[in-house]
Formats: sequence, structure tokens, C-alpha cells
Amino acid sequence: MTTPASPPRDTLFISKATPLDNEFALWLAPRLEAAGYKVFCDVVTLTAGDRWRTEITSNLQERAIKMLLVCKDDTLAAPGVLEEIDIASDLVKSLSDPNFIIPLRMKAYKKVFGMGGLQYVNFEPGWAQGLLKLLDQLKRQKVVRSATPVINPNWEIFRRRGAIPLKAEPERLTSNWLPMRSAPDHIFYYEPSGACDRDMLESRAASAPYPVEIRAKGILTFASADEVND
Repeated sequence: MTTPASPPRDTLFISKATPLDNEFALWLAPRLEAAGYKVFCDVVTLTAGDRWRTEITSNLQERAIKMLLVCKDDTLAAPGVLEEIDIASDLVKSLSDPNFIIPLRMKAYKKVFGMGGLQYVNFEPGWAQGLLKLLDQLKRQKVVRSATPVINPNWEIFRRRGAIPLKAEPERLTSNWLPMRSAPDHIFYYEPSGACDRDMLESRAASAPYPVEIRAKGILTFASADEVND
């Protein structure tokens, strides 16, 4: 009688709080898959009828090659996340991999038991910057990946569930722009050639039959030089 072979450890396990971190997980997971990595995340990986906690624990204990831990105080206070950290801490020892847990810093956070002095990947300045650093770290740690990436379409399907659908119907658009029948081809700037009474200039500009705007030492206007002199 042969013993069944153990499943391969080839999966990046995303540990997060639900639904708190769903948006980030739905952004991160398909990008990791596009880079060739296999990803487990409870947002879409579990199917109807799964014993969700048993399935999560099984994937972490038996298939995970790394655990990507979303780190901010609210997430690290979630009971499910604390349980996953506890399991991962045991795997650090059994797999002899001190880098098994990779913290993903979303905000400044207080470390919890089991994280020790782990070096985080900083996503706080920007998700795209954090992703580049994470991919670099996975590459340096020689995490297995496929040369032919496969992206699970359910990431996008799940993301669109809460989206507002577009409708093909007329829409009234409001604007503070005013219609113009015509406009002059040129705008002129004039400055007095000699001494000028500023108050008088402003008074004349206000009563001019055409638009005049005081600017610096002169005026902006559509009027010609003859009209301004008059």
C-alpha cells in the first residue's frame, strides 16, 4: 500500500481580514498570477459548500510556499488572521524558512506575537511600488513560478459585483461654461508710454465699451490701439 504523495508547495497564501482587505487582495492576486505565481485567497478561491476555515487551514499548512500577511492594526486584530499567523509561525520552524511570512505593510502597525523581527514590504507609499518590491523579494527567495501565467477570471468577476453597471441612455450634463457665438482673433496688452494715474486707468477701464482687464502696469483687451488711445 502506497502513501499518497503530498501536494506541492507552490502557492502564495494571502492572509487578510474579510471584507476589510478585499479590495487590496483583488488588486494584488491577479497581478501576482500575471507574474507566474499561484495564489490562494479566500475572496474567490473557495467555492460554495467548502468548509471555509478547514479549506483555508489546509491550503496554508500543506500548499503555501509563502504567506503574504496584510499588515495594519485592524487586520492584525482579526481572529482569523491571528490564527493564520499562529499556523505560519509553526511552518517557519517545520520548513526551516525564516522568511515564510512576508508582511505587507499597508499602514503603520503594532507587531503581534509570531512576527518577531520580520522585514516588511512597504505598500504604504503606493500599491504599485509595493508590488515591484514584493516581486523582487519573491524572485530573490527563488519562489517557484510558472513560465505560462494563468489568471483566474473570478478575481475580476468578484470585483465587479459591487460596481455600478453602465446604461446606454441619454444623460443630462451640466456645465458652468457659457456658449460663445464668436471671439476676436487677438488679445492685446498695452502699457502707457509715460506717467499714468493708476486710479484714472482703472476708472476708464471700468467704463470702457469693450472688455478691459488691468494687468501689471498696463491692460489686456480685445480693442485696437486706436480705440485704447481714444
